[in-house]
Amino acid sequence: MREADDRLIEVAAERINLCLEIGRFKAFRGIRTRDRGVERRVRANARQAAASRGLDPDMGEALVALLIEYSVVAQSNAAESLTGAGSET
Repeated sequence: MREADDRLIEVAAERINLCLEIGRFKAFRGIRTRDRGVERRVRANARQAAASRGLDPDMGEALVALLIEYSVVAQSNAAESLTGAGSET
C-alpha cells in the first residue's frame, strides 16, 4: 500500500511541476491562470477514467478537483515570480 501511496504522491509532484512550467508560459503570454472550460474537461476525463477502472466517478472527480486547486496556486505563484502579480482572473 505504501508503494501505491508513494506513486500517487510522485505523480502529483510531476503534475505540479508541469503546472509551474505552464504558469510561467501563461504569464509570459499574458494568459489567465484559470480556464474553467479546461477544468470541466479534466473533471469529465477523471470521472470517465475512474469509472473505466471500476472506481466511483465522484472519487475520480474529487481527486482531480483537489489537484486542480493546487495547480492553480502553483501557476499563480509561477506567474507572480515572473511578473510580480498573479493572473488568476
